[in-house]
Amino acid sequence: YQLQIDLQQKGHLLLINEGVSSQKYCLCPSMIYTQNQKHSTNKIILLPQENAIAKSFKFNEVGEEYFLAIVTKSPLHLSWIRSDYSPSSVVDYVRLDGDRLQEIFQKIGKQRDSQVFYKKFTVTRTAWLPW
Repeated sequence: YQLQIDLQQKGHLLLINEGVSSQKYCLCPSMIYTQNQKHSTNKIILLPQENAIAKSFKFNEVGEEYFLAIVTKSPLHLSWIRSDYSPSSVVDYVRLDGDRLQEIFQKIGKQRDSQVFYKKFTVTRTAWLPW
């Protein structure tokens, strides 16, 4: 799957996903799904982007998926979003733990005029497609 996001303002997008297993992931900015976190007004954003390492999102479990989008005026400069970061696995680029969540919300707390959006959807079935 790909995600389509329609921003109505200029800003820096932070997109967090909480999956069925309650694990949280930072989808944007991310070295896996996009390397560009600044997007223009009225621009439709597709994730993963064309130049991304990952080519799609995959949902492995049936249940509710939650997305939290935060648009900030200035970039957050998260400590683990850097090209020289060498995780032990690809998912370590995007997995959020308590320290990373704390860093995100401390940096957002220092900014003014951030906007927060929330979306929930239900995965009703998963299927393997042979392409």
